[in-house]
Amino acid sequence: MTRILLIEDEDRFRVDCRRALERDGYEVLDAPSAGVGPEQLDLQVPDLVIYDVQGQDPGEGVEVVKSLVNRCPRVPVLVAMDEPESASQSMRDVADAFLRRSAGQRSIRDKVRRLLVPDSY
Repeated sequence: MTRILLIEDEDRFRVDCRRALERDGYEVLDAPSAGVGPEQLDLQVPDLVIYDVQGQDPGEGVEVVKSLVNRCPRVPVLVAMDEPESASQSMRDVADAFLRRSAGQRSIRDKVRRLLVPDSY
């Protein structure tokens, strides 16, 4: 089963993402904060990480993504934020893709599929 690590501190967004992904048959591992996310990587390596940077210092968000990439270089990181087009160049250099936090469940599922099976689109 494909495993996704969801690092999100806001319950509503985490529940919406989890529902959407489980509906497609993914196993979803929760991490309620960026501090817990890397610990999850030590327990089970996921096939994809979704990391919500909203409300964090931009520099801190970049460092967390770099840490995730360094720990698991082959695991894509999907960064969720309110305005992906405003992502810094530093973040664009380390993230594999971006997701608008207001995206509906269908958009979330489509973005995940594109990252996990890039040749299917």
